[in-house]
Amino acid sequence: MSIIIVSGPAGAGKSTFIKKTFPDRTIIDLKDFQDKYPVLTYENVAKSYDDCKEALITAIKEGKEVVLEHTLLREIRRKVYIDAIKEVTNDEIIIYCFKPSLELLVNRIEERCGKRGEADAKNSLNTLEIPTFAEGYSQIFIIKDDEIVEQIDCDTAIKKFVASTVTNDEETASKVFEAFLDNEPENIPDDFLEKIKSYAVMIDEAENENKLEE
Repeated sequence: MSIIIVSGPAGAGKSTFIKKTFPDRTIIDLKDFQDKYPVLTYENVAKSYDDCKEALITAIKEGKEVVLEHTLLREIRRKVYIDAIKEVTNDEIIIYCFKPSLELLVNRIEERCGKRGEADAKNSLNTLEIPTFAEGYSQIFIIKDDEIVEQIDCDTAIKKFVASTVTNDEETASKVFEAFLDNEPENIPDDFLEKIKSYAVMIDEAENENKLEE
């Protein structure tokens, strides 16, 4: 069983995505807890976060397959939920993060709220921090204007990059390498080239063995 998190700016399309993709899961939606308050003061927002987290953990303990719908734009916000989840289960955590274009987000906010949404959209996108594997996820998917792109961890990216390069599949090599750089550009390991060389040697040896067998 896995824990699904769907995050991203308000109005990005999270609810629609969840209904289509995870129709049979128990949905824990932050909005349900915030709607209890006629006015969202700072204290009420904090309380809604706590109530949402408590409901999520209760559902997990009850053995339900859950999906958390929440903005969680910043790593520090996500960490509170990730830590709480890991205290009660070893199940894998998969996150889908919406990163819409400014134009799409503005249109959706205006359709949803009936008001000009450019300022809200810009603020949300400027605040958004893309999830990383260091936060504790087993899989990360970024949704860009309805296109789902899976992020790849460093080692997997290097292996696939080298494998595709050795086989002269430049298109695959380019896509994988870009995914690697987009994922954690500030965390490219110092031994990157050494890993490239070691994986390349392993692939060459495997290919030579296959040729001998043929």
